[in-house]
Amino acid sequence: METSLPKTGNHDGFPGFDGVRWLAAWAVVFSHSYSIATDSKVLDPLTSLLGDGNSFGNYAVRVFFILSGFLLMRSLDHEKSDPLRFLANRILRIVPGFCFAIIVTILVLGPFLSGLNLKELLLSDDAWSSIYWSIAGLGDFSSLPAHASRYPSLAGFVNGSLWSIPYEVVCYLFLLSLHMLLRNAKTVGIVATIASLIAVLGPRMGWATADMDEGAHLFQLPAMMLDTTLPYFCGGVAFHSIHKRWPYSQKILALSALVLLVSGFFRRQVEFFAFCGPALIVWIGRWAWISRPMRKTGDVSYGIYLFGWPVALVAALKIKVASPLLVFLASVPFVLLFAYLMRRWVEKPVSDRLKPALLRRIPRFATFRTPASSLSGLQHWIHRLAYWGFFLGLARFVLYPWPGSANWFGDQVYQLGGLACLVALTLRVGQRQKPV
Repeated sequence: METSLPKTGNHDGFPGFDGVRWLAAWAVVFSHSYSIATDSKVLDPLTSLLGDGNSFGNYAVRVFFILSGFLLMRSLDHEKSDPLRFLANRILRIVPGFCFAIIVTILVLGPFLSGLNLKELLLSDDAWSSIYWSIAGLGDFSSLPAHASRYPSLAGFVNGSLWSIPYEVVCYLFLLSLHMLLRNAKTVGIVATIASLIAVLGPRMGWATADMDEGAHLFQLPAMMLDTTLPYFCGGVAFHSIHKRWPYSQKILALSALVLLVSGFFRRQVEFFAFCGPALIVWIGRWAWISRPMRKTGDVSYGIYLFGWPVALVAALKIKVASPLLVFLASVPFVLLFAYLMRRWVEKPVSDRLKPALLRRIPRFATFRTPASSLSGLQHWIHRLAYWGFFLGLARFVLYPWPGSANWFGDQVYQLGGLACLVALTLRVGQRQKPV
């Protein structure tokens, strides 16, 4: 890692990952500019070249999920993170910035999108219910009257980028469930490979549906989960074990590039990207110079992703011609401004102060590696019951397949509430146990 680069959150050995995320976030904004300016997804340059489903934005989202799977598996393997700390880290990484983006989008950009002035917006029930339900549902549940959108089909989407956030949470919980059950990175990688294969084949075998009412059981998972998110996340998880065994192997890199190239001749490059993409991305992660654009701003990729859509909506309203490039160029400075403010006012204070203070106060969750002789009979059984209850609760949370639905989150309240009491009891009776 180059010493001239700032500490932007780079992971040891992968100084280019922040830059990869930064480029992927801008690719999403660029791709959305075409949809917002023209009300069409097929005009994206990559879609025009490679066909439907091959837009810059789609590949960028897949890169995000590959990176998440690889880095989170690496974290669980290297740091031996326990479930509570893992969840706390993920919540503090996603939720504060998400809340900031929702509030700013509704109260600052809302007047441009709804046609209401600021006073009318502040007195509007729609504005405050939009903030509440979007934060509670971790998605775009805005009821803001966005009648000023250029195209009617976009009026219901105040922030079309938020669809991926609940699916990312599902992937986090899926990985945590696997790690709690298997406790071995290599075994988790094998299971993740199988899961990735199943997810890629699922839509072609009738296991996916686009109808929310038909998606309430295991073999009718949402199409977005199987087509765009889970296989790529699992691909990143599986590649961790390969990279650990053969770090930066040129043979693996060459084979991955060759397979991806050949798959393109059969129009299957999207599916094979789940298996070949991780090797290419991890190799690029060695290049520290990719992260140099963030020398002054820090890692603002999350903010760019969250603010790209609503800012582009406003830009499209102000530009009288349907020019995607003009919409994109007009959006860049404002997206960067909001992303920088989110980094400065929210993400950095949470990372530097709130997270360390909170993690110090979270007791370590007991694992099966705690010596049984150090526990009383009652503690031992509460220990086991809480561990498996926690695991089964996460599995239930993952297998209910429609994130982004109020029912999906609301259905978990009683189960997770009771489980929290059980975990709290376990931590209470085992608080004097030394961490393993």
